[in-house]
Amino acid sequence: MDKKWIFNFRRSMPVDGEPMTFEEAERDLLARLEDPGEDAHSLRLDLVTFYGSSGYVEEAMRYAEEYLAESTDETEKAEMIFHQGQLMELAQDWESAVRYYSKALEIASRVELDRYFLYNNLGYSLNQLGRYAEAEAHLKEAIRIDPGRANAFKNLGLSLQGQGRFADAAQSFISAVRANAADPRALLHLEELAERHKELYVDIPDLEYQIFKCREAVEYVKKQQPANPHRIH
Repeated sequence: MDKKWIFNFRRSMPVDGEPMTFEEAERDLLARLEDPGEDAHSLRLDLVTFYGSSGYVEEAMRYAEEYLAESTDETEKAEMIFHQGQLMELAQDWESAVRYYSKALEIASRVELDRYFLYNNLGYSLNQLGRYAEAEAHLKEAIRIDPGRANAFKNLGLSLQGQGRFADAAQSFISAVRANAADPRALLHLEELAERHKELYVDIPDLEYQIFKCREAVEYVKKQQPANPHRIH
């Protein structure tokens, strides 16, 4: 698997040559799965990606379970269980997403693995359930692992906002923009928060300047590069 092992299930599976319809690609993958000369284990991974990218969660989960059943490698298992968490996010089954991410983290504690997105996605899913205090701890751990990524700062801001800690939330959104101004979502959260809670301008005396600098950074990056429609949370 790719070192970062992040499936973007909203992105179409790349196909060489002429574009294939969903039915053609499905037929090709399933035929290859039946071919004894093919690597069935890798093909099940391809099928998880393929069905997940097309929004067919049930089918993707079936091949994920088959993949796990024949895997003896703990790193592989942690990665695939992480992907199952992503699939549950697609289905907006947040309780199941939390369960899969937690299970993947348990395995990841025994192997050498980049755990940033495990903690980040677990925190994100907990936020969706309104379990903000639980989410905070996981998001802070993601930030400890890599303070140079924006995702956990943004999600931590939402966690703090959900707990009514608005000044801390604002600072976290600002940190997210500083980490990656190419993603404007943290700025939008910051602006909405400041609009709803005018007292923040008293609590954070230079907030107006900070928002201005965040806007400036986002606008600068926007002019330099096209928007990315495949951002992860």
